[in-house]
Amino acid sequence: MTGPLLEVEELRVGFSSDRGVVQAVEDVSLELDEGELVCIVGESGCGKSVTALTIMGLTRSPTTRIEGSVRYEGSELLDAPESQLRAVRGPGIAIVFQEPVTSLNPVQRVGPQIAEQIRAHTTLDKAETRQQVIESMRRLGIPQPEQRWYAYPHELSGGMCQRVMIAMAMSCSPRLLIADECTTALDVTIQAQILLQLRSLCDDHGIGVLLITHDLGVVAEVADRVVVLYNGRVVEQGTVRSIFEDPQHPYTWGLLGSMPRLDRPRREQLLTIPGAPPEPGTAGGGCSFLARCPHAFDRCLEEPPLAPVPGASARESARCWLTPDERRHLRMVGGDIGLAPAGDIG
Repeated sequence: MTGPLLEVEELRVGFSSDRGVVQAVEDVSLELDEGELVCIVGESGCGKSVTALTIMGLTRSPTTRIEGSVRYEGSELLDAPESQLRAVRGPGIAIVFQEPVTSLNPVQRVGPQIAEQIRAHTTLDKAETRQQVIESMRRLGIPQPEQRWYAYPHELSGGMCQRVMIAMAMSCSPRLLIADECTTALDVTIQAQILLQLRSLCDDHGIGVLLITHDLGVVAEVADRVVVLYNGRVVEQGTVRSIFEDPQHPYTWGLLGSMPRLDRPRREQLLTIPGAPPEPGTAGGGCSFLARCPHAFDRCLEEPPLAPVPGASARESARCWLTPDERRHLRMVGGDIGLAPAGDIG
């Protein structure tokens, strides 16, 4: 295949409400290749999950307004008929939802729930389907999969339910896996095991993984590239090395400054980003981070474009009016997270 596995261009998603259309996603563009793990990060409510659900075609409704483009293997999905989307879901794109316990049917055994996915997209008979389910559970590290076939979701731990969800998503061998906060609320040992399994899907099987998370520790552990969202917009994207070593947007600096680090002196407090994210659809004109940015100046009253980072790779970009020299100066003055007092430029 030539070209990216997934291409999202200028995606906008709005939901009708009593005060008109509320934009949950304002402007999201990203690409993902085979065997690549891309993380989408940002605060709660920034549009991460809405973006994932829209890629799957799960936000369609008479009260939803969707614009832009979502292409899988070069084929447009936003205006595709439901029959085409059903054919893509499963063998093409699969999703692991955020809450595994509530995503599973509580009154059905987990084995038949995974088998239902296989029966919908293959012609395997009952015995072959059962064998494929057991093998899928075994590959995901589920112990005694023959016995787990008969278990109900409430009889399994949260980590085991998450493995069942991943096994269900992988049962039809998709080429693209979307994982929405799939390690949230799991203990660190189980979290590490699941992240290792996701990384293995990319490295050993060539599957593209779009991982949605708010945990920068997860990003540092497994990501190839990172897309930073704020208020429904991509404010920065780049390789995991460039995001952690040379971040370009003040919001990214704040995220990194609030992350615990072993090389930070114990007496040094974690930094917080002042204020709170605006309600969806209420940011008004200008930069969406304007009210919380310590480096804002007059030009920030205009909405900055998502522009390439000079001297960087084609997929590294930032949405900020500060020049590269100004960004570099601010980081030198304010440390690795760049939170210098306003007015220090020039």
